Amino acid sequence: MRTILVPVDFSTTSENAFRYALQYVRKIGGEIMLLHVYNFPMDTANPAMLVSMEDEKKRVTEQLQQMKDKLAKDAGITVHLEARIGFAVEEIVKLSKEINCIIMGTQGEHLMLEKVFGTISTDVSQQAHCPVLLIPPDVSFKDYDDILFASDYSALEGKVLERILKFSKMFNAGLHFVHVNVGPDNPKTSPDELIFEKIFASKEPDTPMYFAEIEDTSVTDGLNKYISTHKIDLLVVVSQKRSFWERLFHKSVTKRMVLNSELPTLVLHTDDIPDTV
Repeated sequence: MRTILVPVDFSTTSENAFRYALQYVRKIGGEIMLLHVYNFPMDTANPAMLVSMEDEKKRVTEQLQQMKDKLAKDAGITVHLEARIGFAVEEIVKLSKEINCIIMGTQGEHLMLEKVFGTISTDVSQQAHCPVLLIPPDVSFKDYDDILFASDYSALEGKVLERILKFSKMFNAGLHFVHVNVGPDNPKTSPDELIFEKIFASKEPDTPMYFAEIEDTSVTDGLNKYISTHKIDLLVVVSQKRSFWERLFHKSVTKRMVLNSELPTLVLHTDDIPDTV
């Protein structure tokens, strides 16, 4: 059974992500794990503190139940409730080893801190062991007719390509492979040849595929223009795993696209657990 993890903080953004996840699961099947991770001062030597911890978990579980009753009461979808104490990114990443996909909202509350440390959603999207589907505020679920894959083509390993194709087939969507050349000194590639050599050497593709190579002043601007012109429904990016210090200082194209996108964004990883999404 496919399991979709939906982390929430009870904000309108996370509520919208849960609503989106319900429609997504209704389309492709599966069940949902609705998760809230909360912090609590730890002093296990104090018996009263242990009682308070139980009370807090009960309170959080009740909040999850209220959200479930509000949005999923008549959905006909199994929703499991999970309340965990700890740090949100750490607990979500742990659970990502046990589930198929994470769906979560992209807008946080502390904008100044986000500029320094990054949002929970971008940290999860980089560290998770499964695909992460990020939902901007106020975006409602609809079928994906056109999917844009944006990545350095060096990240196009066979397993990543297979996962992208499998996902697009679930929605009978057209798949757009777009490479943006930035500046005259940027080496040009032939993405269609690279892709066909890797995965279609012995068979014809059964997914509508489009290839484009464009030039712009930045990758983000080029992709956003393509998205607008071709009415793209979903953006797919590949996140390369990096160490803590590299994540802190590296100006990742993936991260900029995640933060700037007004589209649902599916983040894949080269080392995702097989058969996810």
